[in-house]
Amino acid sequence: MSQGAVGARYAQALLELGEEAGQLEALVEGFARFAAAYETSRELRRDLSNPTIPAAERDAVVRALATRLSVPDLGVRGLLVMAKRRRLSFVPDVARALTGLYDQKAGVLRGHVVTATAMSDAYFAGLSASIGRTVGRRVLLTHSVDEALIAGVILRVGDATIDVSVRGRLGEMQRNLLQAFARAS
Repeated sequence: MSQGAVGARYAQALLELGEEAGQLEALVEGFARFAAAYETSRELRRDLSNPTIPAAERDAVVRALATRLSVPDLGVRGLLVMAKRRRLSFVPDVARALTGLYDQKAGVLRGHVVTATAMSDAYFAGLSASIGRTVGRRVLLTHSVDEALIAGVILRVGDATIDVSVRGRLGEMQRNLLQAFARAS
């Protein structure tokens, strides 16, 4: 079974259990935090996948980390099931699939904004609200800074990318000039 399919199956099961328990949002957020820690720590991935480490020790590490990251008990139990079945390597896939399922159910659209300089939280809240009014859904934005943009922003929401940066405009001008030059030759 492919990694995506395994992730989707666990995600669907967790979604249903989270809904029944009334803990869906906390479960999604906690699972995402655990997945981020798992993805960013090579030592954690190595130790949790090491077959010479006794299951009780592995489970204690999973439980301790999940508790520190405020993963609800339902999520901890899901992680322990995955550990028992040697499926912890699928945690990032499960977290992505679970977030996607939750977003569909909650009508949430996620996006990412890249700006040339750091902007205030109020700017991003206003941008998120404006996009939300346009698309008729709740929009959650993450953001980063890329000084190479010179000025402006790049917005990615779903499959759409809107580039209103100076770098993007200069690139567009360059392409237009090259096309005009090619036609004139």
